[in-house]
Amino acid sequence: MDGSDGVDCCFQELYCESYNNVAVMFASISNFSDFWMAVPGNENGRGCLMILNEIIADFDELLGQPAFIEVEKIKTIGSTYMTCVGLSPLQKVNRSG
Repeated sequence: MDGSDGVDCCFQELYCESYNNVAVMFASISNFSDFWMAVPGNENGRGCLMILNEIIADFDELLGQPAFIEVEKIKTIGSTYMTCVGLSPLQKVNRSG
């Protein structure tokens, strides 16, 4: 492709690393949007956000305990909490041998 069709044809080389054992966890509140009610009786949704914040803070607190030292928080997306384990530099696949 020469880019004449308007599509950017300049791609960068992909980056990847290999690890022996990795797990990713997505903890999500099913149908959270169904519980979200931006109505005056719910302080315009503030109550739902307070509950969500408590749940996220509880997960963060758990990850601070020694039993979960290997678990890394990736991010939260809406009502979903994403973590992974197995990405420490010691667990990379050794390709030199």
